[in-house]
Amino acid sequence: MSHDSNAGPSTRDNDITLPDAEHYEDMIRARLAMDKNTQMVIAENQTYRPKNTTAAYKSKQREWFEWCANKEKVADGAIVYDAKLAFFLKDYVLTRGKKFKKNADGSPAPLGRESVLAYVKAVVDLYHQQVEAGFNKHTMARGPIVKRFLDTHTKKEARRKRTEYEDRGKNTLNDGYTDQELLRINQYFLIQNNIFSLRNKVCFSMSHAMLMRSETALGTQLPDLFIMELKNQGPSSCFAIVATITFGKTNKDGKIQYGSALRHRYAEVCPHGAFAQYFFSLFHHQNLPFPNFSTRRDWYDTYLFPNATGDGSITYSEQAKIYKQVLRYCGVHSSKLTHINRKSAINMVANEGVSGDQQRQVGRWGSDRMVGCYLSGLPVDAIKVMAGFTTRKGDYFINRGSIEPSEELRKMVFPWIEHWREKFYRKEVEDDIAGPSFLDLMDYLRTVFLQDSVVLKGKYPENFIWSHSIFETDLYKDYEERLSAAIAANDEKFKMSQHLEVLLPEVAAAMKTGFDSMNAMMNIVQSQNQLTLDAVKKLEAENRTMLADSFLQISNMLRQGDENTQLQQTSTILPSSSAPLSSIPSPSTANSTGLPSFKMSRSLISVTDVWREYSVGLAGKPSVKSMEEQYGADWRKVDNRTESRFFTRRLPLYKKIESLSNERGISCEEAAQFLEFRRISDKLSINQMCKLVAYNQI
Repeated sequence: MSHDSNAGPSTRDNDITLPDAEHYEDMIRARLAMDKNTQMVIAENQTYRPKNTTAAYKSKQREWFEWCANKEKVADGAIVYDAKLAFFLKDYVLTRGKKFKKNADGSPAPLGRESVLAYVKAVVDLYHQQVEAGFNKHTMARGPIVKRFLDTHTKKEARRKRTEYEDRGKNTLNDGYTDQELLRINQYFLIQNNIFSLRNKVCFSMSHAMLMRSETALGTQLPDLFIMELKNQGPSSCFAIVATITFGKTNKDGKIQYGSALRHRYAEVCPHGAFAQYFFSLFHHQNLPFPNFSTRRDWYDTYLFPNATGDGSITYSEQAKIYKQVLRYCGVHSSKLTHINRKSAINMVANEGVSGDQQRQVGRWGSDRMVGCYLSGLPVDAIKVMAGFTTRKGDYFINRGSIEPSEELRKMVFPWIEHWREKFYRKEVEDDIAGPSFLDLMDYLRTVFLQDSVVLKGKYPENFIWSHSIFETDLYKDYEERLSAAIAANDEKFKMSQHLEVLLPEVAAAMKTGFDSMNAMMNIVQSQNQLTLDAVKKLEAENRTMLADSFLQISNMLRQGDENTQLQQTSTILPSSSAPLSSIPSPSTANSTGLPSFKMSRSLISVTDVWREYSVGLAGKPSVKSMEEQYGADWRKVDNRTESRFFTRRLPLYKKIESLSNERGISCEEAAQFLEFRRISDKLSINQMCKLVAYNQI
């Protein structure tokens, strides 16, 4: 056996190469390096997960470690597995109860399902870390025992809520605010009359209009904002303020999502106006510096709702305190706090009949590939409803937007826009997409601010915003006068249009009722005429049949040579015109079996003719129905069962006509006419119609 001389040092025993000590040392070093890398990967993943998730998990994982440290409970340390997690939930979590809420007897209020699930998620997260680190060999943490425990807890909670008379309004359609309460909330912020109240108004309005969670709203920064024009929405130009969202509770991977809001029909509730007033107070009253667009680093970290030091956003606790105050002041009772915006907003959208797809899109609940990667349009119907309009195309009209302010007046608001636009044009600043887009937004808000000020200044004359020198200029006063007159004139027209909106549907409904009545009457008359015509045709056919049979029998008797007998028989054969159908001989000839030879027509092209052949007969022949009643299936067995196959083919159509007649309370003739209309509209032959009916496709 030959050996490679370059294989390195080794020990040979009977021509078998054995690893030497250096090889084992290399393996140990590689294993240590991999273990170190594993620990770093886990630690780095913890570093980049959302802060709120880390904070929520950390406290609960600390409780797990403290519980495991009690040797009376467990002896295998903090290792996580199914039975142990279920024991932890039973022994510690459920007995702990809520920290800040007590029952009437002073005992802790029991934790709800979501709180228990939060513990499960935190400990399961710890389990995954242990498995990845290689020192937990158990197959699962949330296994069958934990699942059974959670199922039992859910059922017990449902029973407890009823026995303890817990508020049944929680999480119902009433658990939120209405349109009128939303108006009162915005009025509250305006009455507060300070810079912070305008900030709070923007936070609340944006969270409502864009269905934002607290974390998403507070984390919004200036480069996340831009505007988008929506074409052909109505007489007024239609722009949406859009917030780019790349983080949040359900967006941990930086996926690009959007929140959007239109200009509201009413100035007090309008999120666009709230943005404009807030920015005006920051840059014109508080005299904060306008964003510096020289480099992205100079302005990308600027929060929409900055804290006191400017290096971050206001906290959740600050936002929660504001929400508690305003909801209490406005008399809004809800089990939600900062989440009340999403709950109330989606109810408003759903109540207006917006499609489920748009509801998911506006709330960013769509998680499939189309919504996440390719769907770039805005949910127009949903955001129109949020702006106080309907889903009807072409009805978007902002009364206070009917007159544009002059360019000279516009440039008094945010006068720094032109300077930075020139900088971008001359390439004197870092090239950017977000920068010019934000300047376009600010330019648009100039007009919004001036137009809304005319309405709000009259309703809230004491607000500090109107103390700025802009409102003392002749340019503004002239614009205020012209726009006020236009708004008043449009209000009168709008009132008239509202009357028409109420009246016209009633007129249209009355006209429709009249037309429906006329149409029904015409159908009845047409049906009666058709029945009369059918009866005449039937009588005519019967008379022809009787005469033909009579003359045939007379001819036969004459050929037999007994003239007297013939005349006597003739007098008895000729029936009166009132003779019943059962006394009239059948026109069909009998065969050797004694059964009549009867053939169904193959040339019928309408459902009504098929039904007449079945019910009353055609061309003097007996009806198919009478043949069935008199002879059963025997008549169909003549001529090699051809008629049996043909009858079977049409039988489903006969039954369909009869069932339709019973279901709708109409005659069989009307049911046949209804199916004939269907046959004509679908361009079907009689055979195709019979097949579709047989397969229950009609």
